[in-house]
Amino acid sequence: MGIVRLAEVTVTFPRSELREVLRRVAAFEWFHPIEGKSVDEELNSLSLRALDLYMKLRDLSASLQITGLPRVIESLVKGCKIERETLTARDLEDMLLRVEREAEELSFPAIEMLKEREELAKEREKLVAIKNYLSLVSSFSFDLREVQGLKRVRLVLSVCPSGYVKEIERSLTGLLVLAYPLTKEESMLFILGVPEDSELIERVLKVFDLKPFKMPSGLPLNPAEAYREVSRRLSEIETRMEELESELERIRVERGRRIAVLRDSAYMLHDAFERLKRHGGSKETGVLSGYIPAEKREEFERLMSNWSCLVRPLDPREVHGELPPTLVRHARPVRPFFNITLNQGPPSYKELDPTPIIALVFPIFYGMMFGDLGHGLILTLGGLLIYKRGRPNLRPWGFMFMLAGIVAMVVGLLLGEFFGLSLVGLFPMASKVRLLELIDEVHGGFNMNTVVLLLKLAVLFGIVHLSLGYILDIVNAARNGETVELIADKIPTLLFYWSFILLGFSIIRVGTLSLGPEMISSFLSNTSPLPILDLVADIPVNLAVMVSVPMLLASMIIMIVGKPVMVMLGKIPKKEGIGMMVFIGLIELLERVSSYLANTISYARISILLMVHSALLMALNFAARTPPLNSPGVSIAVLFIGNLGIIIIEGLIVYVQDLRLHIYEWFTKFYKGTGIMFRKLIPDSYLVKLELGGNLKSSDR
Repeated sequence: MGIVRLAEVTVTFPRSELREVLRRVAAFEWFHPIEGKSVDEELNSLSLRALDLYMKLRDLSASLQITGLPRVIESLVKGCKIERETLTARDLEDMLLRVEREAEELSFPAIEMLKEREELAKEREKLVAIKNYLSLVSSFSFDLREVQGLKRVRLVLSVCPSGYVKEIERSLTGLLVLAYPLTKEESMLFILGVPEDSELIERVLKVFDLKPFKMPSGLPLNPAEAYREVSRRLSEIETRMEELESELERIRVERGRRIAVLRDSAYMLHDAFERLKRHGGSKETGVLSGYIPAEKREEFERLMSNWSCLVRPLDPREVHGELPPTLVRHARPVRPFFNITLNQGPPSYKELDPTPIIALVFPIFYGMMFGDLGHGLILTLGGLLIYKRGRPNLRPWGFMFMLAGIVAMVVGLLLGEFFGLSLVGLFPMASKVRLLELIDEVHGGFNMNTVVLLLKLAVLFGIVHLSLGYILDIVNAARNGETVELIADKIPTLLFYWSFILLGFSIIRVGTLSLGPEMISSFLSNTSPLPILDLVADIPVNLAVMVSVPMLLASMIIMIVGKPVMVMLGKIPKKEGIGMMVFIGLIELLERVSSYLANTISYARISILLMVHSALLMALNFAARTPPLNSPGVSIAVLFIGNLGIIIIEGLIVYVQDLRLHIYEWFTKFYKGTGIMFRKLIPDSYLVKLELGGNLKSSDR
């Protein structure tokens, strides 16, 4: 569990045997190639073919609304059981040929129908515009050829807004202008003159942004007949489009999943070709390099036994320069929480993977901030529903929220809250297990003793969580052999934090910072236990001061002058002057003091958000009991909608704050997340698994 050790492999072979090498690498599967300088043109061509096929199938899937997975709501209602199909072939090229053939057979009719539908849609849009145009003059039954054939008389027809008619009549004084109302806003103009008036008529129409009426090409010149013809054509188009829609829906239902399988297969093949097309070597010799899990070394060597194969295990302490990719492996309950780690980025090969710790801490923090037995129950059931019936990409989130809901139920039980109501009042037997009381049953407000206790617990959790981060930083440096960093920075940082906490709590307990002998006496003579830490151990002030002050001074000195001393001893290279390094160390020390204080106090949000959650529920329950909302039907609706809103909004806020505590407060102590994920040569898919190399000889396996 965690980061898997890798090995770097290099295979050298005659260029003529490249296809066989790639076939065996594809069959091995757990291979992360290293890009070389030369590009194999044939592999590049195959990559482009796979990409072209993927884009066609992707566009077809988008047009037919094929996802391969049910919609989110549909999956929750009906369930989502995805069975991966397996496609087998001899090698990658053979697989591409098979996918291309099946894709052409399945998708070609649908693609042709989609093209026809698109053309018909354009034609329909054009005919609708013509029909709207002709609808204004469809009541006229005359042949435009007779009008256009007049030689001694110039007759112009135009459709214009009715408000323009009088202005046009004044502009064409001496000509006969007749207006026939078509609608309330439009009129048909008949302008009669002699051929010499053509220029005047055209100029006036242009001023009013009008055009002479012309029949669109391909239609009868009689307006009434043209209107009927356009209506007939539109009816035929609508009928054909309905037929196409019905046939496309049949293809989506019957072939949709298979099209999605082929689409994913094309993408996986493109990705494999794209990563393999760059490799090293010369014209006669090929060199293929990459990374494999070290545990699969023997299997890989057997596959490549026909060629020169060099395998070099990678110890994180011995890796320098460019780091290899990171392959992580988690136990099933831990796996969903890797999504939280990825918010910062995947761990590098030399880092510790924090996911197992996140799997323990994240739901605890979430449940504490969302503590209510009723709301925790809803969150648990919702998470369980998503985990059992949701889409595969949503199931990890369902598992996470299910665990967080269980913790919220436990916290709600300890606080005695059920949808913001007193659990004891609803279930008297609950008084036997309730340990705390957040809402005072007598006064209806917060119980201040519980509030103080919750704040103390939150700060204590913060101290433990931050200390764990500093410890992981030390462990990580020790694993990587960073001795200088351990001595000059990592260990002093942890000791400085602990001494800072002990001395700070001592000052809070004594309550004075007055200088002089009396101050030393007040600290050394005080045997009261430290606040907050007294929840787990009674550490007297005098002991804490005697331990923390020397430790504080020693760690401060090492943090300021540790690296300059290492430079003087030749342990690390000199980058700045000694004086500048001391100054930088002093500045970093001051920054850490402020960060210690801010980071530790930041964990108080765990209890604060719990109290906000309770306050919202308290206000909602009060509103439901207050007129005019206290009638049975209205109060039930208010409680239902209010609780639903609080669960959604508060649940999102709690998630963001939990994420913040990990990313900004905790990760910054030890985790960078700058790694590159190990990618198998053929990526995983929810729908399909590609199996290659089935015809390899047993002696070569």
